[in-house]
Amino acid sequence: MGFISIRPWPLPIGVFWHALTFKNCSPRSPAPMSELLHEEEDPLELTMHEFGHLSPTAEMRETRKNTGNLGRQHYEILQLLGEGAMGTVHLVRDNRLDRTVAYKQLHKRIQSDNPEVHQRFLGEVQITAQLPHPYIVPVYSLEVTEAGVGYTMKCIQGKTFKELIQEARQNNAEPQKISHLKTLPNLLEHFIKVCEALAFAHFKGVIHRDLKPANLMLGPHHEIYVMDWGIARPFGEAAKDYPFEAGEKGQMIGTPRYMSPEQARGVNDRLDARSDLFSLGLILYELVCLQPAYQASNTTELLEKVRKATLNPVRFFRPELKIPRELQAIIGKATAWKRAERYEKVEDLIQDLRRYLRGEAVLAAPDTFSQAAGRWFKQNRTTCLGSLMALMLASSSWTIWNLLQQQSTLQSALQREQVITRFMGQVLHQAQEVDRYMLAIPRALENLAGTGVQAFEQGKRFPQAPYYLDDAHWSERVPNQIDSPHYGTRISPEWATLTIAWGLPQAEVQALIETIAPLSLYSRNLLLRSGLEQGLKPGNPSKQIAKQGMPLMFINLSSEQGLISFFPGASYNTPGYDPRKRPFYLLVKNKRGIHCGNPYIDRLSGSLLPCSLAIYNPQEKFLGVASIDMQFNYLAREVLSIGNIQGLRNSYLLDEKGQIIVKGSDRNQKIERREKINTGLSLQKFKNPDLLRKIELQSQSGYLRGSDTTLGYLRLNFQGWYFVVEADTQKLFEEPK
Repeated sequence: MGFISIRPWPLPIGVFWHALTFKNCSPRSPAPMSELLHEEEDPLELTMHEFGHLSPTAEMRETRKNTGNLGRQHYEILQLLGEGAMGTVHLVRDNRLDRTVAYKQLHKRIQSDNPEVHQRFLGEVQITAQLPHPYIVPVYSLEVTEAGVGYTMKCIQGKTFKELIQEARQNNAEPQKISHLKTLPNLLEHFIKVCEALAFAHFKGVIHRDLKPANLMLGPHHEIYVMDWGIARPFGEAAKDYPFEAGEKGQMIGTPRYMSPEQARGVNDRLDARSDLFSLGLILYELVCLQPAYQASNTTELLEKVRKATLNPVRFFRPELKIPRELQAIIGKATAWKRAERYEKVEDLIQDLRRYLRGEAVLAAPDTFSQAAGRWFKQNRTTCLGSLMALMLASSSWTIWNLLQQQSTLQSALQREQVITRFMGQVLHQAQEVDRYMLAIPRALENLAGTGVQAFEQGKRFPQAPYYLDDAHWSERVPNQIDSPHYGTRISPEWATLTIAWGLPQAEVQALIETIAPLSLYSRNLLLRSGLEQGLKPGNPSKQIAKQGMPLMFINLSSEQGLISFFPGASYNTPGYDPRKRPFYLLVKNKRGIHCGNPYIDRLSGSLLPCSLAIYNPQEKFLGVASIDMQFNYLAREVLSIGNIQGLRNSYLLDEKGQIIVKGSDRNQKIERREKINTGLSLQKFKNPDLLRKIELQSQSGYLRGSDTTLGYLRLNFQGWYFVVEADTQKLFEEPK
């Protein structure tokens, strides 16, 4: 199934924390508490759960007063964003990474008095962290401190879908100002992104169970976030070890107005992706009609309708506007009472919505003969009008010629628009995959850096643990070596290699060697997890690392003392080598945050792109560097590969300055190896000045059409980098053969 599990399964079965949506996460302009949306005011839209609200205890009231310490010196509290019966959410600055994040913390008393709630809180962290997707709010770290357990996550700004619906309703309140069908395509594009996030979660074996407009957010740059995974649960094969099945039996878990019929019946062990799909259908109903799908005066009446899927007819809240037949059918299929009559998976709903936006027939409502003829006429207007005008040619040849010219111009413009729409759709889809891949890097680095702090600062020595130094005897001593075409040499897929800076006596770092020697297994698991997160099927781990390769090439932990541990193990034994002088180390030495760049040519594995994070102790002392290397060929082959674009020339990954990090054409590049230490490669600027101006202005997405070249681009969430596709203009716009 592809779901990554950590035993035991601490997954949540009920909401113990209402969602908090932050309108402003900037410490410079704090949002007043009146602007924090603490769930909906409508009681029919509140999430049902099995835990009652707790009155604030003395400890909670004291916590509200004393918010100056979260138990970690690297977090600086900026303001309190919200507080519930179970805990608090603060806006904090992470001084290690120099960024502002949200810190969500469970009240310490709740942890001791209700261990099940504590376990489910941990489950919310785990399940969200295992869903690396651009449209799912990322979790940064789990923190266990004296003040209690908590976790950091991205603090997002924007408007919820509930607010968008309310605004659209206000804008269409007067009959003479109804413009919903003109703005609806934009809302549907946002909704499709939500569906893409859910499709990814379902692929991972997780259902959300609390989808509603208030849990979906549109950011200031049109980014989408699916929030509040507090009652998510595994399904299918992923749920075979779910320990809370008995406790959920017969429980209604979710928000009544947006539940599926099976959720309302409490058959939680039988839920699958089609339950979320039903909820998506209800949200789509509101986006289209600007009113809820159910009308009820109390929860009992509502739940009765939900169990039978008795929706209101698909009608706009103003009778003057008629909803297109295709949209009515799509909503009807998504919200069918019988699961077998719904779309089989969310991807099918996405495809039908895209067909509607392209003006094509939808699978939910196939065209009749007359409807197909009418649709054909609209799409082939020039041909039809040409035939009609031919009959009148004798009497009005000039008028005919003029009309045909106009129709031809309009048809050409329509065709160009369709080409661009299709082209940008392909660019945006691949950019999403690129972003998903790249966003796995910060998580891996932060985990590695956390391990580095413990090892370098307070690590316990393991004198009996085996370790393998990079010397002339490495190949003789290291067990289970494998010839690796991916790495270009024999490697150890089980053991890390330890390298001491050239000329440094081993005795000076022996204590550190004995501290980090057991980390081979940790590094191996980190490497394998990068493959699982990108959809790699489980297999023989050693062979997968050596033969197939993982998204991450090397996992490196370097100390300021001059010792580096890198996995997988290999023998370099390079005279003059000092990890403290290498590009991956100098990239972040005495800096804050994650940095990617300084590509260099590895002696064995060719061109590598490092991403690094400096390691500091709580007293802000620099200890070393956590770094990850990625191979150019792998990035080009697995990440930048984009097909089915007419006239495709190349694809690019650019940094925030418009410098070319890697090109899709590098997939076929011969791996270059050098015997001597390479100090680094220089990056070249992209040559299109118009695109460079767009990057300088931090433009989010768009296309640039020239007489020779057409470029499509999208700004990624990762490091402000850009994914760019280059195509031959003439070939892109010519009729397919």
